Amino acid sequence: MHNRVKLLIIIAFFWYAQYVFVPYSTPYLLGLKLSADFVGIIVGAYGAIQMLCRFPAGVFADLNGRHKYLIIAACSFAFLGALCRVISPDGIGFLIGNIVSGLGAALWISFIVLYVQGVEKHLLQKHMGLIFASVNGGIFIAFIISTFSYEHLGMVFLCQCALFCALAASMISLSLKEPPKEDIVPLSPLDKLAVPTLKTKILDKISVVKDKNLIFFSFLAFVQQGILQASVMSFASQKAYLVGGTHVEVGFLSIIYIITASSSAFFASSNFSIKIGARFWLYLNLVLMIAYCLIMSQTNNIYIIIALQFFAGLNGGMMFAWCNSQSLLYVDASRRSSAIGFFQAVFGCGMTIVPIICGFAIDLSNTIDSAFYFMLALSAVTLVVTIYYFNKQTKMILN
Repeated sequence: MHNRVKLLIIIAFFWYAQYVFVPYSTPYLLGLKLSADFVGIIVGAYGAIQMLCRFPAGVFADLNGRHKYLIIAACSFAFLGALCRVISPDGIGFLIGNIVSGLGAALWISFIVLYVQGVEKHLLQKHMGLIFASVNGGIFIAFIISTFSYEHLGMVFLCQCALFCALAASMISLSLKEPPKEDIVPLSPLDKLAVPTLKTKILDKISVVKDKNLIFFSFLAFVQQGILQASVMSFASQKAYLVGGTHVEVGFLSIIYIITASSSAFFASSNFSIKIGARFWLYLNLVLMIAYCLIMSQTNNIYIIIALQFFAGLNGGMMFAWCNSQSLLYVDASRRSSAIGFFQAVFGCGMTIVPIICGFAIDLSNTIDSAFYFMLALSAVTLVVTIYYFNKQTKMILN
């Protein structure tokens, strides 16, 4: 089996394990009488650990270059995170589980870098689309399983499913092949003369943070992933319950989201999408994000809430695929892991900060709609910044 095919299978299993319990985790934890702000912290912890670890993990991956072993480690962390939730299915177990799973997600960089090794810049968007189609495919199956089993089998069963799939991903990853690497620096130099070389190379990898294009698309991912984590993966499910939604109807929020995310990520890799370009699709997705937050804050109809997940899915698939590929546009192959690490650390920060702010907003106002008002304002500001960025880029090209 081709290495890239194996990676796509591993990616699907890995993200299944990370997300199978997510649609019901917030209602489940609130049902344990935990406060909304503590639930926000539990949800945000998953992003927090990524925020702290992803950039160092990227630099390490560029220096060490052994992505296979980092992928094995990532799958093992997903397994341990699921084990924590199975052993202790309460607030503390989920908090520890999210931290450990977050460590696995922090190593997600290596999945991408190993897959795109040897891919030329003009093909990056196509391959990124395939990667995120696989990501969302795994999450789609996870959401289907959770929707039709949670009411009858409960949260512990979903965590056991995560345990099994993380183990499967770990076993398959053992058979991955990795091409020989050049320019690898040992992390434990044999003599003092090697230390300056290691230091120079570390500084060289870190210098990728000066790339303004990388910074901008990392900011877009910060907003996009933060809002998805706080809405689709958290408080949207709770609002669906508040307006009278059943377990199955709440499950369909996630199903509609992930079907749209999977198909739109695949569409983002098409020649038609690439021909139209990033500017149009990013503008469209930001407008849809504003509409999503506005309508979510006003509606009390479960069917409208379900339908709105189509907008969220476009953001989770198409917009995220574009942000990933565009962030790497001017990055040398030797710094790709560091660039992806920085990119993912920034959006990990969004996955941490936005849910926590939303949790506090709900506690202060005693209404879940305040979370969507905050996300609405954040989306509007992001659209203005994006328009300014692309207009400035156009002027620079013309000059």
